[in-house]
Amino acid sequence: MIWVVLLSLLCYLFLFLCRHSTMRGTFLSITVLIYLLLGELHMTDTTNWHKMRGSQMVVAMKAISLAFDLDRGVVTSVPSPIEFMGYIYFVGTVIFGPWISFNSYKEALEGRKMVSVIRACHGC
Repeated sequence: MIWVVLLSLLCYLFLFLCRHSTMRGTFLSITVLIYLLLGELHMTDTTNWHKMRGSQMVVAMKAISLAFDLDRGVVTSVPSPIEFMGYIYFVGTVIFGPWISFNSYKEALEGRKMVSVIRACHGC
């Protein structure tokens, strides 16, 4: 669990520090790739890494998609740490997916029916 939390904190720190950049998606993708390669090759033993790799991929996918949404203006500002962690650890998607966008996550929180969120996921 520590490695997944560490990755999500690294992603948020990166998004926060680069909040005025227009290349967040690309830079975060490279950062996450380096983190995952270091984890795969050096940080922990192979057996434990394979157990948590799926969760780390979901965290990476959500953070990178949020960064690209910020770059394109789909999401207007960097979310607060609470919003970001809520999105990353959303109970419906944290372990195996499916991936949902940050805007779909916010709509789910605001009470929009989950049926429409599921329909939005089919277009993923």
